[in-house]
Amino acid sequence: MHSEEPEEDVEQQFWVYSTCSRMPCSLMVLSSALAPSFSDRTKYHNVFRTVPMAVHTFNDPLIWLMKTYDWRRVAHLADSTDAISEIQSDFVQRARFTENITIFAELIDQRAQNQIDNFKRQDVRLVFGYFYEHTARIVMCTAYKSGFYGPEILWVMPNWYEPGWWLVGADELECTPEELVEMIESSIILGTDVSLISPLARETVAGITPQEFVEEIKRRFLWPKYDGFILNNYVGYIYDAFWAVALMLNRTDSILRGRGGLANKRLEDFTYTDNGLYGLFLRGLALTDFFGVTGRVFFTEGERLGNADITQIKGHCPNEWHLYNRHCFLMQDSMTTDWYTAQIMCRNEGAELADLSANGELQFLSQLRSSKHEEWYVGLRLRIDTSTIVSDAQNTSSNLTTTSPGRARDCVFIDFREDAVTSNRVKTGDCEGRRPYICKSKAEFKNVLLAVYDSTTDEAVWMEDIYWPEGKVISDGSEEHSSDMNELIELLIPVYLHLPVISLAVAGFILIVVVVMANLAVFSKRMTGSLQGLDVFILLGGLLMYASMLLTKSELLNTISDQQNILVCQVHSILASVGFTLGSSTLVSRIWLVYVSATINHVESKSRGKFMIIGLFLLIDSVSIVLLNGLFPMTVRTISLGTEVNPEDTNDVVDYYAKVCTRKSIVLPILIAMTHKAVLLLIGAFLSFEVEQETHAVGEETKRLSVTIYNIMMFSVCGMALSLLLNESPVNLFVFSSAIAFCCTTLSVLIIYVPKILSLIKDPIGSRDQTSTPQTVVGSMMMNGQMHEQLLEENSRLKKTYERLSQLRSTLPARGTTSNF
Repeated sequence: MHSEEPEEDVEQQFWVYSTCSRMPCSLMVLSSALAPSFSDRTKYHNVFRTVPMAVHTFNDPLIWLMKTYDWRRVAHLADSTDAISEIQSDFVQRARFTENITIFAELIDQRAQNQIDNFKRQDVRLVFGYFYEHTARIVMCTAYKSGFYGPEILWVMPNWYEPGWWLVGADELECTPEELVEMIESSIILGTDVSLISPLARETVAGITPQEFVEEIKRRFLWPKYDGFILNNYVGYIYDAFWAVALMLNRTDSILRGRGGLANKRLEDFTYTDNGLYGLFLRGLALTDFFGVTGRVFFTEGERLGNADITQIKGHCPNEWHLYNRHCFLMQDSMTTDWYTAQIMCRNEGAELADLSANGELQFLSQLRSSKHEEWYVGLRLRIDTSTIVSDAQNTSSNLTTTSPGRARDCVFIDFREDAVTSNRVKTGDCEGRRPYICKSKAEFKNVLLAVYDSTTDEAVWMEDIYWPEGKVISDGSEEHSSDMNELIELLIPVYLHLPVISLAVAGFILIVVVVMANLAVFSKRMTGSLQGLDVFILLGGLLMYASMLLTKSELLNTISDQQNILVCQVHSILASVGFTLGSSTLVSRIWLVYVSATINHVESKSRGKFMIIGLFLLIDSVSIVLLNGLFPMTVRTISLGTEVNPEDTNDVVDYYAKVCTRKSIVLPILIAMTHKAVLLLIGAFLSFEVEQETHAVGEETKRLSVTIYNIMMFSVCGMALSLLLNESPVNLFVFSSAIAFCCTTLSVLIIYVPKILSLIKDPIGSRDQTSTPQTVVGSMMMNGQMHEQLLEENSRLKKTYERLSQLRSTLPARGTTSNF
């Protein structure tokens, strides 16, 4: 934004863009939307921006300035609106975790009085502010009234305000225009904003340089048909957006004409329901990389890293004049003249003879003088009645003194001779003497481009140096406050939380061992041999789920590096994924056996089909794990967990943070990891419902299988919701995710096996099966893999026998024999 946009206009623009982006198979290439919200690829995966967003055009240069000048103690002040507070959060999160950095972050309330008072109390000297123009005037006025200004204070603010913004609407403030001018001109005010045009004299994709593009735009705006038009500040980004779309279409057309194209498709065949061409368009934009009038254009996750201007509001002087302390000085040595003529000559330039009213001016002028002249007229006179030196222009006393006797109407000159008793001494003499002279005028303050920062290279091209009023880089005060630098504390999973989770996981292991031993003991009495194959898979899946609960970075593992932490996260993810898939697919396989057995037209299904479901989903799960780690490798991200300030000493600040495993994207990894699991559970729920409708084939164990599948679905939905909600709270996420994993796994094991084991203990030899009803017998036998397989084989043999008997029956009449079948 190079001109302030009212908040309601920004919200309306955001609503329009966000609504259009939801159209199916639609692509948006935006050239002026800076809102950070469009970076959310879960909502705006089809939005590409040729203009860099504000977190890059403002925050990136700030962090670069901090590194360049070794600033380690800064404040950040921002509007409390959502869009701007997001920019502050991004800056704080990125800057705070650099070694030995102290950030005082504040959101503006009302007139920012509390925030300015806090900055003064904490001896802040560098303030990075991001707020709208009208808020900037309020902040500057409050800072002036609080005495928080001057050459030892540096402000960095957005550069998209109107020229002379501090005087626009000043009548609505408590400060006068003169006070605001004093505030702005006496402090160091830097600005940053998105660069409108690249400063590089390099040929663009259009065959012209950025500077030639600007000249062509200016020339065409002189055409009569453009009379009354206003040039859009973002014309360069609009131009590059058209080039991005054109190159994307050209690339897509080449694909369509080649072997890799879609059959019988052309660009003009595209509709908003054409997923094939839409995919080619997305790919074409993602591969965009060219040099445009705004610099290099390429996209990362739909975002562009671009250039940002670094500017300064500083005094500007004409040629041959020299800037010092908000004034311009001219050392006029091309001629010598009397004092009166010198005064007239200065006034003809819109200036006065220098009055040397500010500290340091005399020393500054001594560095500028030419060597051929030692004595220079200045705008001072000696009053005979008081023996004091006064400014002739302002009739005010000066703090300068003279060692030479004076006469009435004597004029003052500066003696720069090296052999003087005291250097740079003030003298008086006859006003008619001929000497060179020094003029002084007030500097014109305006925004000056200092440098263009490139986010892609983290470097800047300088046009002018920053003007430091005291001749040296401003101090951030870190040396004086080295003892109260922010203390950084990484919050890990505490021992008192990790140990109970480990205990639960061990209890889960013990539970599964008990279940296995109990099954083996009881089944041996029933002479069934050993534990069923499908039971082994369910229990193995439970073991993997319990094992995944043990793996996390906590105070017990506080010495592991980031790479080791990534490895721990990957193993945890794999164990949980395989364990979940193995257990769930086995349950679905068992309910599928009941379903096909209860369905007449599937009665010949082979028992080996029960392993196909398990194998298929384990294969899909393995592929998803490979894709996840290949396309979206895990990284460690540092998140801020808040700041704690000692109420008795506001300089005693502790920053809490945590390092969490994450992936570059959110939506695609979730789809890759969870889609097949969701399909698996839906199939299981469907089969459970269908089996329940077949009441004659439903035994108690079948009902327990259905309840277990519903139980897993419920816990899965809750776990997914909590993982998204608690993504920025790793401790809470660990507690709830561990609880859900333990409860889901343990309940599943208990529901399936405890009633079964109790039943087997009460009837170890299976005598009750002889008195059971036919429906109960069928429902129970369906769940015994060996007995079910025997039933299927017996049924197949009986059917074949029946078919042979039927064939014999058909041949008996032909032999004259009567059949009784």
